[in-house]
Amino acid sequence: MGRQPGDYSSKLRVRFDATMCAGAASRRPHLSLLDTMERNGDGAVQNLDSEFLHDFRVAIRRTRSTLRQVDKDVLPADIVAATRADFRWLGRQTNRMRDLDVYLIAFPGYRAGLPGEYRPALDPFHDHLVKQSRSEGRRIAVLIKGARYREIRDRWRRYLIETAPRPEDGENAMLPVRDLASARISKLHRRMVKAGRAIDDSSPAEALHNLRIVGKELRYLLEFFSSLYPEHVLTELVRALKKLQTVLGDFQDSEIQSLAIRDFARELAEAGPVPVETQMAMGMVADTILRRRAAARGAFHHRFARFASPEVSVHFRFLFEA
Repeated sequence: MGRQPGDYSSKLRVRFDATMCAGAASRRPHLSLLDTMERNGDGAVQNLDSEFLHDFRVAIRRTRSTLRQVDKDVLPADIVAATRADFRWLGRQTNRMRDLDVYLIAFPGYRAGLPGEYRPALDPFHDHLVKQSRSEGRRIAVLIKGARYREIRDRWRRYLIETAPRPEDGENAMLPVRDLASARISKLHRRMVKAGRAIDDSSPAEALHNLRIVGKELRYLLEFFSSLYPEHVLTELVRALKKLQTVLGDFQDSEIQSLAIRDFARELAEAGPVPVETQMAMGMVADTILRRRAAARGAFHHRFARFASPEVSVHFRFLFEA
């Protein structure tokens, strides 16, 4: 591909002047995210490695999060609404392929967790995943090379480059970016702490899933605006948040995978006779995943208590509320 080792990072590195207006500042991460999508497009089309599509999708997620958490009352409401709809469509179009990538990456672990005599029985499941992945990969290639994606990408880039922020864009368009960033981060942190404290052993899985989404958006904001705050303090906050996110991610991933194993077993059965040993092996995999889910649920309260601790909370107040 003509690439050099180290010539790319998926991390978002955008620098801001604290006095820059929010309308001008909000354009910078969006342009960087568009660049990330373009840098990974060819690799995703060729399906060289699952990381290309992964970074492509992360850029879409970060774009959607920025539109929700930063651009409200900063960019024109009609532009925000239309762009959110465009990137929501893009995200949904790539969901299936990413799910298949995840299961193929996890497959060696699924296999290794089985008793030796059952490991070969999982081969039909692997063959099914590979077949589905190849089919979906062709669809993703058509999508990324297609006119609708190019139109969404190019129209958004033209708007970001060719327009300048105006007071009439939104009530926060001319606000200093640090004031906007601090207000949005502080609000999201308080929302996350309140939601987490409401979770107990009887709370539904959806409560943890929703908390994970809020945590992702908080982390994106911390990453987007990191240049505005002391690095050593911000690093501590991100570290505490990442440890909580790991538990929430393990819980959600295992929740989804346990259901997906059942659906894959059904797909296999519909495609033709499935050996009893394969059905049993997939059942064992599902059982292992459910145990992992229970362990993540058990670890939640400890990780959340650390994130919501006075030591961490005082840093949030010092940086973003003062």
